Amino acid sequence: MELVVLMNMQLTFLMEILSILSTTFAPLNLPRSSALILALLYAVRRPLNCSEIQSMTGYSKSAVSAALKVLESHRLVHKVKSGRRNHYSPSLTLPRLVAESHLMMLRSARDRIRELSRRFPQHGDSLSLLDSEISSVISTFEASLHGVGGTGED
Repeated sequence: MELVVLMNMQLTFLMEILSILSTTFAPLNLPRSSALILALLYAVRRPLNCSEIQSMTGYSKSAVSAALKVLESHRLVHKVKSGRRNHYSPSLTLPRLVAESHLMMLRSARDRIRELSRRFPQHGDSLSLLDSEISSVISTFEASLHGVGGTGED
């Protein structure tokens, strides 16, 4: 009985971690299944094959395959052949991925502000100030990214 309780606690803990991480990836605009699988790869801290991902997520083989294809197309995972199976791991360190995703969000916000400035020239001064402030944050963020780990293969 105690083992079942412990396993349920571990599963609840893992699901909470996956929820937190996958929410952090929101600026990447990934499908939910891809974000959850990416979160899983960061949480378990070891390469996983498709069968392991299926059993840990409850996703079907085709859903896991589709989600991994999305992650591969965004270069967010490495695929390594091990025997007859492929194993997947994150291609970026977690700090680098979070920084990159939030940088994307800031750039998108700046683009929207610039569009508003074109559409509503009467608000040009305040929008110009916002544009300048966000651009400054982006520059600071970009400069700091040079100090954040990249692929994790260092």
